[in-house]
Amino acid sequence: MKSEKYEQLLSPETKSALNQLAEFAREQLPGADEGEESDPASVKKLIARVFMYLNEPASREHFRRTVGILASPEEEPTDTDEFQEYLIKKLPLQLQMRWRDWLDSGEKETEDLLKVVSRPDRGLLLGFHVSPNDFGEVGQQVRPGVTDDIFVDPETGKEYHDTNAKAWYSLDAKHLYGDKRARYLYFVEGSRQDLEGRRHYDRTNQSVYSYSPLVIRAKVSLSQELMDLLGLRFA
Repeated sequence: MKSEKYEQLLSPETKSALNQLAEFAREQLPGADEGEESDPASVKKLIARVFMYLNEPASREHFRRTVGILASPEEEPTDTDEFQEYLIKKLPLQLQMRWRDWLDSGEKETEDLLKVVSRPDRGLLLGFHVSPNDFGEVGQQVRPGVTDDIFVDPETGKEYHDTNAKAWYSLDAKHLYGDKRARYLYFVEGSRQDLEGRRHYDRTNQSVYSYSPLVIRAKVSLSQELMDLLGLRFA
C-alpha cells in the first residue's frame, strides 16, 4: 500500500521511464523474473545487475554466478539454451541475429561464440550517455561530436586540448558525463577497447570515449525526478 501511494506521487513521464527501464533490464538478463517490480528501488537494482552482467567478459564461472541455473558446478553449461542466450546478450545488437543464425544452422558452435565474448581486451561495454538531443531509438547511433576536452599527459603532467570528434559515455551512474540540460538518458554500446591507453578523461576512470558511433541499447526521457530516484549524478 505504501509503495502504491508513493508511486501515485510520481509524474507520468517518470512512471513511463521506470517501466521502460525495467523492461529493458529484464530483456538483458536471462532468467529475469517477468513479474519483477518497476518501482524505483527495484529498477535501480536491475540496472546495476545489467551492468555487472554485460560488462564482465564471459566465462562459465560468470554465467554460474550471474544466472545461477546449474544444478552443480561440475555440469558443463555449453549445451544449454540459457548459456547460449547469456553469450548472445553480451554481443553488440548488430551481431546478435547473425550469431543466432550461425548457431541454429550449425555453422558455428557455442564454443566459438564463447571465444569471441570472453576476451578481456575486446567486446561490449555498456555505458550511460546523457544528452539534450534526440538521437533516435534502439539500434540507432550516438555519433561522435567535436568537443574541446582538456587532458593531462600522464608522462609530462602537462595539460593539452583535444578537439577530435568523440562520443562520451560513463560507466558509473554517479559519474555522468555530459550536458546537465540533458533530456534523454541512453544506454549505449561502447567497447572494452575504449579503456586502453589515454582514453580515460578523469582519474576515477568512469568516463570514457569512443571514436566510433555508440549504438543505442535503450533510451528514456530524463528528468530531475528520475535522476533523484535512481541515484544518477553528474561528474
